[in-house]
Amino acid sequence: MVCIKKAYFLGIKKYVYIDDKDVTHSVFSGVSRNTLTWNEIEQISKGLTIEISSLIKFYKNINKLNIAIKNNLEISITLNTRKKYFNNKYLAIKINIKFLITIDYYLKLFYFLRWFFVY
Repeated sequence: MVCIKKAYFLGIKKYVYIDDKDVTHSVFSGVSRNTLTWNEIEQISKGLTIEISSLIKFYKNINKLNIAIKNNLEISITLNTRKKYFNNKYLAIKINIKFLITIDYYLKLFYFLRWFFVY
């Protein structure tokens, strides 16, 4: 059983803790496990940006269905607080669906009418 002496929990997949054997364990999305130190996470929690080097990184692009492999990267790590957190849950972003339907309607109308003027 692991006993935690102290910890920082900054969000989902963003935390660091020191166990009873004084070993630092860190998890931060986008970075390999246990590569960030207690001091680096502390600086990130204060709003600072940390620069670290990464030997190899895989980038997936769902839209283009490809994977790019990049070597020797300098990664900037900062705390992203765009997601709203309330009552121990993340609140989803609200999308104005009426606006999207209106845009879709005018795009379809544009493509339909364009055939009359082209031919």
